[in-house]
Amino acid sequence: MGETDGYTLFYAPYPDTKYIEKIDMGKLTSITFDGTGLGFYVAIQAYNSNGNSEFSTIDSFDLR
Repeated sequence: MGETDGYTLFYAPYPDTKYIEKIDMGKLTSITFDGTGLGFYVAIQAYNSNGNSEFSTIDSFDLR
C-alpha cells in the first residue's frame, strides 16, 4: 500500500450493530473519550493516495 496518509476508525454499538459510524483520525494513532457505560465494535483502516487498506481485525470492548 505504501506510506500511510491517515487512518479511519469505524465503530458500532456493542452488542447490537444498528449503525456503523466513522471518524477520520488523520495521522493520530490514539483517541481518548468518556465511554463510561458504553460498548463498541471497532476496526481501523489506513488510507493514502492509492486507496484504502483492508480493515484491521474487528474487536470489541464493553465499559459497562
